[in-house]
Amino acid sequence: MALAAITVALLGAAFVASGAAPAAAEDSTLTITAGEGENGYAINAFLPQNISVITGTTVRWELPWYEPHIIAGCIGAPPDEEPEAPIGGDFPNAEGCFFLPFTFGDPANPPTFEVRFVEAGTYDYFCPIHPQMVGQVKVFDEGSAGSQGVDNQQSADARAAAELNTRLINIKGIAAEIVARGTKVTTNPNGTKHYEVTVGGNSLYGDDVMQFIAASLNVKVGDSVTWKSNSPSPHNVLFGGPPKGDPFEYPGDPDGSKYDGSAAAQSAMMFNDGQSPNSFELVFTKEGSFQYICMLHAPQGMAGVINVGPSDRPQAPGAPNTGSGLDTQGSPWAGWALVLGALLTCGALGAGVAIGARRQR
Repeated sequence: MALAAITVALLGAAFVASGAAPAAAEDSTLTITAGEGENGYAINAFLPQNISVITGTTVRWELPWYEPHIIAGCIGAPPDEEPEAPIGGDFPNAEGCFFLPFTFGDPANPPTFEVRFVEAGTYDYFCPIHPQMVGQVKVFDEGSAGSQGVDNQQSADARAAAELNTRLINIKGIAAEIVARGTKVTTNPNGTKHYEVTVGGNSLYGDDVMQFIAASLNVKVGDSVTWKSNSPSPHNVLFGGPPKGDPFEYPGDPDGSKYDGSAAAQSAMMFNDGQSPNSFELVFTKEGSFQYICMLHAPQGMAGVINVGPSDRPQAPGAPNTGSGLDTQGSPWAGWALVLGALLTCGALGAGVAIGARRQR
């Protein structure tokens, strides 16, 4: 798939600066979150979404979940090219922007990004990868109207926890609805069966179900499985390995390919955008337990297994027909595949991202 097909539609960032000189105040730091999640779910939000601080406060964003994010905001016109390095420190600044480039989160050691707001005003910012992921920092001079209602760490943490809980409830409800619909099963003219697995899901707020539903499927030799995505987020299906080239460029194995575990099978990147592939089909020809992943989101729990049992149709005599697929826990190359997928995703998305800005009216 051409990289242009995955270029992200960007939202603008608007800033209204009061022009007031910064008041003398003891500097402090307020820590908030850029993205959150738990196994099977990605919450694409700044938590809390809106904060109020005193002039001179440093806002520190932490990225505690595996999903990558960008933090971007500008005063006036955006730069001609996306910055390659972080722009933090005091803001407003000569560049007219603060910017954290494409960065993967890490629950064990969350990356951080800091901006010290030195001028009163209202500053909107966003994540270009997730256009519904927007935030706002209101900055007040000490002693000015509104300065008595600024956040401390306790108030920010409480709102962040409440917003996260609300969004988790919502996205888990969406996953439960997908599960409740069940796996679609049809019978082919030759007596084999065809199964349909749902790939991911998303909420109106831009959060993601990072799961294959059903994650474990029992089929028989000769049966076929289609993975179908109804999500705007990119996902793929990868059995065995290593992967075949850039996942955003590789067209994917042909639909209906036969799979016996002896080599990799890989879909193209699937999007539900009306233009890109959004499904992938394999026919299983060998008994065994075949594990697979979405190579972009396996760290978030996006993995599945197809258990293939003997056919109940008459078979020609021959050797036992058994095999196994990718073991996401023990495969010597599984970790490498995830790293490769991350790097390729980073390059692909980064190539298509440019900061946009719009004036707040």
